[in-house]
Amino acid sequence: MLGGSFDPVHAAHLAMARAALRTLKLDCVLLVPAKASPFKSTRPTAGRHRMAMLELALGKIPRIGVTNLDLTRRAPSYTVETLRALKRYFSPGTEFYLLMGSDSASEFHKWFKYKEINKLSTVAVFARPGSKVPRGMLRIPMSPMTVSATMLRDALRSGRTPPAGGIPTVLAYARRFQLYSK
Repeated sequence: MLGGSFDPVHAAHLAMARAALRTLKLDCVLLVPAKASPFKSTRPTAGRHRMAMLELALGKIPRIGVTNLDLTRRAPSYTVETLRALKRYFSPGTEFYLLMGSDSASEFHKWFKYKEINKLSTVAVFARPGSKVPRGMLRIPMSPMTVSATMLRDALRSGRTPPAGGIPTVLAYARRFQLYSK
């Protein structure tokens, strides 16, 4: 499970999913857009748009899927609740991995019911420049990528060319619906 706002989804998100599939030998990676993060003060773009952009980005990529599970619940989105729901949905004995960047992992001890999250899943972390993987968490090697959702939103808002790492179908959708316009 790889959660986030995906506002908008970009190439680094897909690279993370692929790296997790390869490194951890997973059957699949499920992208879970959050309704609202308890750690962010800004409201994300409407869930229906973020779901549409994720579906465009994924196309027919094998073994990477998306669910609107968090978007259908009350905000904020708590990972422990998502994992509980997924445990009910999947077969007993299914092993879960919670995938996150090392920036999020450094704050993991502040997450709601983080000890239960550790019981429900194995935390696996993508190292990001300038941050370390905390002790006790699996490290997923991945080449760093400089693209971020903030960079893409800012470029779209100002009319500049988005940086490398923007997904053309996603950028076209964002422009068509003026998601990040002034």
